[in-house]
Amino acid sequence: MEKMPQQPSIAQYAMNYGAVLGLYYIGKFMLFPLSFKSGFAGILFVVLTLLAPLLAYRLTKRFRFAYEAPIPKQENAESLTENIPLNFSRVWSFTLQLFFYASLLVAAIHYIYFTFFDNGTIAMAFNDSLTQMQSTTIEGITDKASWQTQLDSMKQTFDTFAAMSPAQLTLQLFGNNLFWGCIAALPIAVLNARRPS
Repeated sequence: MEKMPQQPSIAQYAMNYGAVLGLYYIGKFMLFPLSFKSGFAGILFVVLTLLAPLLAYRLTKRFRFAYEAPIPKQENAESLTENIPLNFSRVWSFTLQLFFYASLLVAAIHYIYFTFFDNGTIAMAFNDSLTQMQSTTIEGITDKASWQTQLDSMKQTFDTFAAMSPAQLTLQLFGNNLFWGCIAALPIAVLNARRPS
């Protein structure tokens, strides 16, 4: 008896495509420490961050075509079995998993970076930026008390960031990636869901 080909599950597709998105996140993250020394790296980091949902949309579209492609009933048979069309809930489930696996992959790199390579470099760069902002006289600011309150708030945020352990930083970034991924997943799923005929 010949074995029928199995359609991979949505989770398997999400893991595969999530690895692609995760590698994109890793490449983008490598620009972040460089952005403190190079303005071009900073601009490139921002542009790649803004393009991440577009890549997720393209990966979801590719998943939809791959998932809905007919598969043969038997190895040498000409007859094909149709897969179930993807509705909104299935595409949304895939997209959420896509962002989860990508965030998980980049979280491993975040942990390695903050544990072995950072040594407080990012926190010091933030602190230097804040010191420059405080020492620079900014023309056109009429409400200096409000500006000082904002600077104090930023300093408190930077101090909290500097006090975090590598594991805490990794969890914070993982949570941020998941949060923004969940927000982006909704419009991506709406655009990629199969409309009922």
